[in-house]
Amino acid sequence: WLCVITSHARSLPFSTDSIPVVGEEVKFTYLFEAEIDKKEYLTRTYFFMDRELNPYKGAFLKNTEDTVVCRVIDYLDIESGVLHVFGMYMTYDIAFVYRDASCDLSISNIQFMEKSYFERQQESPRNLNLTMFTGKDILVDRRYTQLFKRGASDKIAAAAVARLNEVVVKLEAYFSE
Repeated sequence: WLCVITSHARSLPFSTDSIPVVGEEVKFTYLFEAEIDKKEYLTRTYFFMDRELNPYKGAFLKNTEDTVVCRVIDYLDIESGVLHVFGMYMTYDIAFVYRDASCDLSISNIQFMEKSYFERQQESPRNLNLTMFTGKDILVDRRYTQLFKRGASDKIAAAAVARLNEVVVKLEAYFSE
């Protein structure tokens, strides 16, 4: 039983122990391989984005028959209690490049903003220039701290990587059906 859990844990594509950095930016990549053509990959991607992704907000940045790029904003509920809520909004670009029998996925341009700051910005008619943290700040350098929250960056990193793993695992299921 323990071997099954250990093997499943290793099968997750991303880990907080090895965050991929390209230049000065965190960039996650994954290759899907299935016996479907690129048109079917595109169809299944649309279905996934429409039915499963369930972000706070999203928008298409590029949409062709070979490539789809979306800007996604997810809310990460890191800790919730009766008297406190610790959450972050994570913004990232998710890109799909289609080929027959494969699809390259990349997740880049990752940024984080505290829940209260993000919600204040959403309510304001003007840009408030509030603090954002890059993926490298949080996931690699662990620069985020919060009073009375020990290991805040580690908790954010764990929640972010769990969300990205969830996306890849669900996409894997869609592409292999």
